[in-house]
Amino acid sequence: MIRFRRAIYPAKLTIMFLNLDNLPSPSVGTTGWPWTEKSQFISKSVLDKSKWFKISIVTPSYNQGHFIEETIRSVLLQGYPNLEYIIIDGGSQDNSVEIIKKYEQYITYWVSEPDRGQSHALNKGFAKATGEIMAWLCADDFYLPNALMTIANHFRRFPSCKLVYGNRYIADSNSQIIRRDKFDYVDPKAIYNWCYICTPATFWHKCLWLETGGQIDEKNYFTMDWDLMIRMIRLHPPIKLDYFITVIRRHSRTKTYIGMTHQRKERDLEIIKVSRKYSGYFCFNSITYIFYQIACCHWYFQGMPKIIYSIIFRLLHLPLQFIRILYGNPKSSLLND
Repeated sequence: MIRFRRAIYPAKLTIMFLNLDNLPSPSVGTTGWPWTEKSQFISKSVLDKSKWFKISIVTPSYNQGHFIEETIRSVLLQGYPNLEYIIIDGGSQDNSVEIIKKYEQYITYWVSEPDRGQSHALNKGFAKATGEIMAWLCADDFYLPNALMTIANHFRRFPSCKLVYGNRYIADSNSQIIRRDKFDYVDPKAIYNWCYICTPATFWHKCLWLETGGQIDEKNYFTMDWDLMIRMIRLHPPIKLDYFITVIRRHSRTKTYIGMTHQRKERDLEIIKVSRKYSGYFCFNSITYIFYQIACCHWYFQGMPKIIYSIIFRLLHLPLQFIRILYGNPKSSLLND
């Protein structure tokens, strides 16, 4: 198995004043952010590294060569003065490594080698991170202009703040925006039912990371981010910023949007496991799963006449509607794909 490793340390380069001329030419046919546009210009007199938190961004990657260049450029063109960027690739077999090498002089540390999955890659990356503020950005997502400066300004203004999250856009595989999500200020207890925080739009202080144990739970394949957010929120209430921070993609290979594939049941059971772990055996998701399985039986009657199928559909969904009414129709990871 071929393994690539390359580390570049901040003392060897200055990435705070990166502009479009510094970076490799964008891919043919690409325009806009982050290809032909950059973040808002900031005066060099403001960009004193000692006055700004170091922000460590970790990107876990595996066979995302179609998207990763956009991800990398969205980080590097932030113009943030104290940035540490780490990419942990799981031994991609596509052109991911080629693209990473294209930008390696601006990346603090990167490696491409087999790992045990996304959670393991994140743990490897955060073990290398030295910044006061931490976050991760998947290799098929990207930051919006001025995202890091917006986050850093909040941490500077409110020193007691430990966890911050913002809004997101959702894009298709061609980077076309298909939805905008403005998250509410939600009671932290709601996170036991549904991960209302978008992890790529979330940043936390390293002291909070260490307080939670400084590890992603590698037993979780679908819900590692949700599990981490619960552990953090139990220790420190999150602060919601009314800014759009990131763009996440919805495409056929994303774990979040698996639809009705064979992985749906595996994901749902993992959701229940996390819910039970923090809110008890008879949590909303646990009860909902039972009624959801009953409601799904209507699939077996699709070949019947439409009127009969409609009656069966309504009858099978009655218990699910009842549990929604009983609980005030809360958000749920099982019901809100």
